[in-house]
Amino acid sequence: MILFESPDYFDPMNKPECLCLRGTAVIRHACGLLLCLSFLFTGLNQVHAQDIELGNPSMESPLLAPLPPAPWKRFEQSPDVQPGWVGVNTPPMDGNTYIGMIAGAVWSERLAQELVTPLRANRSYTISFGLAFPERYFSAPMCYGGMVIYGANAPGEKGDVLWQSGIFTHKEWRTYKATFTPEKDYKYFVFGPYRDSTCKQMYSAVLVDNFSPYISEVPRISATARNTCKGQQEGQVSVDVTAGTGPYQYHWEPGGYKDSVVSHLDKGNYRVTVTSASGANASQEVMVGEYEMTADVQSAELRCYGDKGKITIITAGGENPYLFSMNGGATYQKSAVFENLQPGNYDLAVKDVFSCVLKIKQFNIPAIERMEVQSVRTGAASCSNVKDGKLEFTVTGGTRPYTYEVSGVPPGPDSIIVPLESGEYTYRITDQHHCEIRGSTNVSRESRECAVLMPNAFSPNGDGMNDIFRAKIHDAVSDFRMTVYGRWGQLIFECRNPDTGWDGTQKGAGVPAGSYLWVVTYTDSKQQAMQQQGTLMLVR
Repeated sequence: MILFESPDYFDPMNKPECLCLRGTAVIRHACGLLLCLSFLFTGLNQVHAQDIELGNPSMESPLLAPLPPAPWKRFEQSPDVQPGWVGVNTPPMDGNTYIGMIAGAVWSERLAQELVTPLRANRSYTISFGLAFPERYFSAPMCYGGMVIYGANAPGEKGDVLWQSGIFTHKEWRTYKATFTPEKDYKYFVFGPYRDSTCKQMYSAVLVDNFSPYISEVPRISATARNTCKGQQEGQVSVDVTAGTGPYQYHWEPGGYKDSVVSHLDKGNYRVTVTSASGANASQEVMVGEYEMTADVQSAELRCYGDKGKITIITAGGENPYLFSMNGGATYQKSAVFENLQPGNYDLAVKDVFSCVLKIKQFNIPAIERMEVQSVRTGAASCSNVKDGKLEFTVTGGTRPYTYEVSGVPPGPDSIIVPLESGEYTYRITDQHHCEIRGSTNVSRESRECAVLMPNAFSPNGDGMNDIFRAKIHDAVSDFRMTVYGRWGQLIFECRNPDTGWDGTQKGAGVPAGSYLWVVTYTDSKQQAMQQQGTLMLVR
C-alpha cells in the first residue's frame, strides 16, 4: 500500500472522475485501486457542555474504503463502506456513503469513536441516526436488522449495552432516536448489529447512516405544580432544568405556553417539553390539583343571658398558613379563634397562603332569652291558724327545666309551692345552666273562721254573674267531694276539686229551673271528717 498526500486536487490515475481534496491521502490498494481518504483530526472536535460532538457523523468515505476515516475505528470485525459492496446498493440516506454491518453466531462487526469528553454516569443522552435492512449481503439472505449502542473504555472490550433498537425489516431508511443513561463513565461510543436466537439465517445485517452531529445531553428537568383554588384559575406550573445545554425552549400542553413558569391555570394535567440548544428534549407531566378547603366551625354554647360567644374555625385543605375573618373577608387575623362575641350572625372566611378563600355565611351564635318572672300568684292562708298559703310562678327565658327554691322550702321542679304560712318569702329560680333570678313576695292570711260555705242559689244564664254553683273554701281541706241530686234522688253532677263547680247542665244539656239537693264531704284542717248538705235553687 502506497500513501500519497494530495494537493488541492489530485488525479492519481490522470482521470477526471478521480479527484481528491487537499487534506486527504491517496492509497494504492494491493488490488490496484486508488482511494482518497480524509484526514480528520480529533483535536478539531468541540464540546458544548455535555453535548459531545461526533467526528464525521454521516460516515463519509471514499467508496470501497475498508473503513470510514478517523476518528472512526474498527472495534471488532471490520464493517463495510457502502453502497456498491457485496451486493448492497441502497442509496445513502445522507451524503455519499454509509456503513453496512453483519452479525452472526461467531462473527460481529462494530465501529467506534473515542470521545473527546467521556459519557458521564447518570446523565441522559440522545442521538439520532438512520437505519435500514439489507435483505441480502454477500448474496446471502439476512434474517432481520437491528442495532446496539455500547459504551466502552478500551478498544476491543465487550462494552456495556446502552441502547438497542429491536429487530426490524424495513428496507427504506428510517430515523431512530436513542436515549440512554450510562451507569458509569465511558470513553468510547460503539455501535454494531446484533443477532439473537430468533434469527433463522446465518447472519443479521444493518445499514447505518447520518448520525446527528452531537451526542446531546438530554435536559434533566423537574416540573412542579401549585394547585388552584376551587372554582378559580389560580394554578401554576414551573419547570427547573438541572442539566443540559441552554438556552432552552419550553412548550406546555395544553395551552402552548412558552415560559418556564405559567400561572392562572385551571386544574388538570399539563405536559412540558424542554428543548436544549442542541435540540435534545425531555418531557414531564404534572397535575394541577384543586385546593378544596373545608372548615369545621365550633361555637361555645352560651349559657346565660349576657354571656359572650366564642368561635373556633378548624380548617382542612388548602395550604398553611391560614388567615381568618369574621366580617366576610373585610379584615383577617392569624388566630382561628374569635372571642367576646355578641349573639347574632357572622360571615366567616378562611384564606390560605395562595389566597384561596372559603366563606361560611350567616354562622349564628344563638341568643339566650333573659330569664324573667312573668308573674307570681299568691294564695292567701284561707283562715285563722291554717297553713294553706301558696305561691305559683310563671317564668320565661333561660334554658328549661327550672328549679324553684323558696325560703324554708326545699328546692324542686314544681312551680307551685304549697303549703305555706302567711308571711314574706324570698325565692331563687335557676335554669339548666344555673342561670338565676331572685326576688321576694308575700303570702297573706284571711282573718276569719275556718269554714266551707255553700250558696243556696245560682243562675246559669251566661251573664258572667253567679253562673257556677261551687263551694267557697275558707279552710285547708282535703278529700273534697261535691254531689248534686235531682228531685227524685238521681245523681246529676259530681266533682272532687273544690275549684270546680256545676254549670246547671247534665250530659251537656241544661236542666230545668227548680230545687236541687247538694252534698259536700271533706276533711278539714283539724283532720276531722265533715259532711254538709242542703238545697239550692236553680234560676233560669
